[in-house]
Amino acid sequence: WPETGIHEFLRWLPGEVLKWENLRFVTPSELLRHEPVGEVDVFEYDTLSWADVDKGVKAWLGNGMQLTCYRAVKEMEPYVKKLGDERFLKLWRMFQISDNIYYMYQEFGPSGMVHGYFSQMFPTDAFAVFTRAFSDFQEKLMENLPQERSSLVALRIFPPEKAFHFFEGGRYLGSVFSLLELWEKLGDFPESCLRANLEDLEKWVRWTIGDPLLADQILGLKSKPQVRRGLAELLAKRFEGIRVRGL
Repeated sequence: WPETGIHEFLRWLPGEVLKWENLRFVTPSELLRHEPVGEVDVFEYDTLSWADVDKGVKAWLGNGMQLTCYRAVKEMEPYVKKLGDERFLKLWRMFQISDNIYYMYQEFGPSGMVHGYFSQMFPTDAFAVFTRAFSDFQEKLMENLPQERSSLVALRIFPPEKAFHFFEGGRYLGSVFSLLELWEKLGDFPESCLRANLEDLEKWVRWTIGDPLLADQILGLKSKPQVRRGLAELLAKRFEGIRVRGL
C-alpha cells in the first residue's frame, strides 16, 4: 500500500541512518559477534507485533480456535524432542509457521480485511485443516513413542467433526477439542448440561479419545449428585504426572 508512505520511508531510511556515526547496518550473524548485555523478558501474550490495529498477538492468539492449535503444538515439544527423529522435528516446526494460525483470525473491520486478503480460506476451514493434520501427527507420534502413549492420548486434539459439542435443550453451548480442554472448560457448562451429556461424553472418551478406563469411570458418575465435581476429580487424576504447560 504505497499510500501509507511505507515505500518512501524505506527509500529514505538508508541515507538517514548513514548520517549518524553511531548507527550502522548489520546482519543477524554479525550481531552474534557482540557480547550480550542483558535480556528482554516479555511474556508471550504481551509480545508486540506489526500486525493489525492492536499491534499485539491478537492476529494469532485472538480466539479459541487459535489458542487450541497454539496450545497443542506447544504441548508436543517435549515428546517430539524425546523421540529425537529429525522427520518429526521438521514437521513439528512446520506446524509452528505463524500463517497457519494467522488464517484463523475472525475479527471484522480493517484488520479482518487484511487477514481476508492474505488467507486462502475461511477461519473455520483453516482450523479444521490444521486440527486434522496435527491430530494425525500426534497419532504417528504415539505409534513411535509407545512409552508416552497415555500422556499423548490425553493431550491429543481433534478436528471439529470429532470434537465433543455440548447441547442442552437443543441449544449449542460450546465444544472441546481434547481431553485437556474438557478438564479446563468444565466451568463453562452448567451442571445440568454436563449431566445431560454424560452418556455421550463417555462414548466420546471411549471411542474418540481412546481411553476406556476413564470412560468407565465417567459412566459411574450417573449416580453421583455432582457431575462437574466428579469429572473434575477424574480428570485431575488422569493428568497426574503429565506435564501441562498452560496458556
